[in-house]
Amino acid sequence: MMIAQRADHGSCGCETPPDPSSLVSIDEALRCVLKIAAPIDGTDTAPPSSVTGRILAKPVRAVAMTPPFDNAAMDGYAVDSTALTGAPPWRLSVVGRVAAGETSAGQVVGQTAARIFTGAPV
Repeated sequence: MMIAQRADHGSCGCETPPDPSSLVSIDEALRCVLKIAAPIDGTDTAPPSSVTGRILAKPVRAVAMTPPFDNAAMDGYAVDSTALTGAPPWRLSVVGRVAAGETSAGQVVGQTAARIFTGAPV
């Protein structure tokens, strides 16, 4: 079982640029890392309430999509792109808004748009 421990070295001098003559070689740095690092020599099963600071042995995969609907990846505007005819720029009336956790503002039709926020259903 491997539990990650927070290393507190006080003021390590990381905030000051190094003197090139004081740098160690890559081989020396690797030797230092290998001296203090321990390989993971097995796995363990533990309840989620007791795994703080532990390292996963394999990826965790969701069994279902969460949330269970298509949602906006970022803030923006929902538009009906088929209504954008002719040469740009286009003027659209903003007729609604949808935030995460809200239900849809209805269909956006014609030259209208809805303000949509990250996580909102689309």
